[in-house]
Amino acid sequence: MNLLDVFFIGVGLSMDAFAVSIGKGLK
Repeated sequence: MNLLDVFFIGVGLSMDAFAVSIGKGLK
């Protein structure tokens, strides 16, 4: 794994968490 892999995985996880928080806020 290089730094770009770690970076993109981190972005993906933060995006997922953001989408979940938005979904909960809309309910």
